[in-house]
Amino acid sequence: MTAVAVVFGILGCLTRINAAPAFIPLVLVLAPFGKASVRVGLAGAMLAFALSANTVLNASLNVERWHVSSVLFIFDLGGMSSIEKTVLLPGSWTAEERAQLTDTCHDPKYANSYVWGSCRFVSDKIREQKLWGADELRNTWVQAIMQHPMAYVRHRLQHFFSFLQQPEGYGVGVTYPNDFGITFEQGPMFRTMLAVVGAKDRVGLPVPGSWLLGWLVYGIVLFGAILCSTVSSCRAVLGAATASAVIYLLCYVVGGVASDYRYGYWSVVALTVSSLYLLHDLSGALWARLTQGRSRMGEIVSNPSCGQT
Repeated sequence: MTAVAVVFGILGCLTRINAAPAFIPLVLVLAPFGKASVRVGLAGAMLAFALSANTVLNASLNVERWHVSSVLFIFDLGGMSSIEKTVLLPGSWTAEERAQLTDTCHDPKYANSYVWGSCRFVSDKIREQKLWGADELRNTWVQAIMQHPMAYVRHRLQHFFSFLQQPEGYGVGVTYPNDFGITFEQGPMFRTMLAVVGAKDRVGLPVPGSWLLGWLVYGIVLFGAILCSTVSSCRAVLGAATASAVIYLLCYVVGGVASDYRYGYWSVVALTVSSLYLLHDLSGALWARLTQGRSRMGEIVSNPSCGQT
């Protein structure tokens, strides 16, 4: 089971980069050794392996590199340009393009406008000037952060809280066929979820999409409750799962480029399962106390001397 869990963990790290740091708490629990130093060493080795696995696979499979990190660089440079009111993106830009880059191009919710939206000319010109995936773009990004650290922090927090409070696609009402032509029908649980999510439209909540913000706050509270719990039979596992969920969401502070609800799926699943297990342990402990109390009361009633005592 440990080997299977590690395989799935590595697969998750290859799927999304912020899964690598989120996998560390789980590795600390999966490690079959008691020494803390050994567990930390294994966690570090697993993180290094996960981060280097993409490079190994790219070289062995001879895949075409898309340099998707360039989207992050463009998004951050565009955000800082909007805040500082000066163009920080590399390359040559016309006066009209500069005005757009500092005034209208940036949307803190996602980088879409730079790639295929109203300001697609940004990514097009970056490609034309051979800057897409080039060291110059990355170096410009690093230098801009060092020269405008507060603008970078402000831009990243704007995006992060937009992601937490107004995620896109949290109320999908249709399902689409996959590559095999199979369409997954909406089951009872899915329809119930849609009804719960749709309730916000009927009651007119002012901030209807604050689902991930709620999960993040709940995850932090749940982690504290698990640490303080003395009745949980698997406190280490639940604490690791909860910590993983919180770390996974917090990684979007520096690495997010879009505000889709699906990016928080792992955190929602991990926190839900941890909550159910903790609730099971708490209810079991409460039931044990109640049955113990009833048993003690029965002894007092059946033994008058014990009652007098």
